[in-house]
Amino acid sequence: MEDDAPNDPPTRGEGDTDKFDQFPDGVRVDDADAFPLDAVFRVLENPRRRYVLYHLQTCRYPATLSEVAEQVALWETRETPETLPEETLEQIHADLHHSHLPKLADAGIVDYDADANVVTMAECTRPLDEFLEFTRQYEQYQLR
Repeated sequence: MEDDAPNDPPTRGEGDTDKFDQFPDGVRVDDADAFPLDAVFRVLENPRRRYVLYHLQTCRYPATLSEVAEQVALWETRETPETLPEETLEQIHADLHHSHLPKLADAGIVDYDADANVVTMAECTRPLDEFLEFTRQYEQYQLR
């Protein structure tokens, strides 16, 4: 008789520092049958990626990278636009451009034009929509 218990979660070995921060190869949200729950949680595990997605979900227009970076910075620091340190904004801008937006674009979650510095939510994010709504409400409740 086969064991129906789920497999044990993978453990990190020496030198596996980036393993859990990457999306599974070839997994895209527009292929809902192949988009495993673990991939959804990998997208949402990083607060900076969640903040990007929260902002893009509410945008009715393409957002500039600068606009997204500023909103993410404001949520992360709880500063006002007037008191937000410029170096913080620059660091978040670079991190989004070089890391998070390319990962989200490769997964088919956002459309990111790095040359024009424009980002939008991709057409098909169905597997993420409910999770995003839940995490947004949870985080808003936690901040009160």
